[in-house]
Amino acid sequence: KKADEEESDKTSTVGDSEKKEAAPLGPGGQEQQQQAFKESYPDSEVDENLDFDGTELIKWINNNGGYIHQNVRIGLDPTGNYRGVFVKEWGEGESGVEGEIGGPGGGIGDGDVICKIPWKLLIKPKDYEYKQYWSCNAVQELYDQFLLGEKSPFAPYVKYLMNQPRGRIPSEWTANGKKLLRFVLGQKRFKGGHMQEGLPPNNFQKRYEDVWLDDCEGEDTPLARAAYYQFTSRDEDTLMVPFYDMCNHSNDPKKLNTISAKPRRKGKPFILRATRDIAPGEQIFISYNRCNRCWFDPDYTDCTSWSHYGTSEIFDVFGFVEDFPQTWSLPMILEDDDDEDEDWDRLTFCLDREDDGTLWVTFGDNYSEDYEDEVPNEEEY
Repeated sequence: KKADEEESDKTSTVGDSEKKEAAPLGPGGQEQQQQAFKESYPDSEVDENLDFDGTELIKWINNNGGYIHQNVRIGLDPTGNYRGVFVKEWGEGESGVEGEIGGPGGGIGDGDVICKIPWKLLIKPKDYEYKQYWSCNAVQELYDQFLLGEKSPFAPYVKYLMNQPRGRIPSEWTANGKKLLRFVLGQKRFKGGHMQEGLPPNNFQKRYEDVWLDDCEGEDTPLARAAYYQFTSRDEDTLMVPFYDMCNHSNDPKKLNTISAKPRRKGKPFILRATRDIAPGEQIFISYNRCNRCWFDPDYTDCTSWSHYGTSEIFDVFGFVEDFPQTWSLPMILEDDDDEDEDWDRLTFCLDREDDGTLWVTFGDNYSEDYEDEVPNEEEY
């Protein structure tokens, strides 16, 4: 779901000076853009799932005790720029009476189940626990399914994952790519384990090596690397959830329209519900950090858990820069003395943007005990 959110280029380079006009929007245009990209950059990977509409996957889920709402589709957005999960437009699929929310072709109603994925269709660790948020065994389980390939009991899902392009997560980038990112972020050097200068994130250098190879003591193979990055960029804690992980992310209250419930114990299903009426043509959004750290609304009841992930962490883990609202936590070195331990703090603030483009800055976040302490001192900073 995370890799699918990247927008494709509007133009394709065909020579040192000559450029084609942007290909027509929509699936057909996407195919032309992909072909031009292949011709210009033959060594680069492209999305082999371009025409993926989830038909086989949805059928597999429905035939094995699961449920996918009849009014949803997997595919490209109307501009043809990215893949996600959408509510079918009128005329897509079965015909229904216009205006019947939740009926065939009539959108999705508030509280409706969008998907229910049974326990047996979840890729999960054998030692699953509800409040466990990371597991080497979970990554190993996905790797085992990758090794089985077509013979995997999760084959319709696994085939999709194995066809995902590589290199979209920053820690997957080449050494030169990471060096360029550090330059763009203005990162100069480290001291005492903390970033001395520049913008976050600062821990994308060797995530696979440090976590999978060292901590998990996993195998070092191309397939293991692929499984690791697919897991860390698509998992729901220690679960891999088919269909659900193809939904895109938003913390914008105007866009976020679902809430999920993972199994509290083994054997129970994973369920995604609508939190309002979702009209035909709308995209179905989930929140990757459920909800953001700047969700200052005590009356909003759909934030069932809180995540410390901010905008830079979402970029680091999932490979895209989220839209507004955004959360930022910047390290501040208060004292730079080689003979003493450094004194440092964090400047935490939230950014939101109104429809007219006005940016709002709020210091602190949901974890701040005293918001006055979060406001920077003008004399010092």
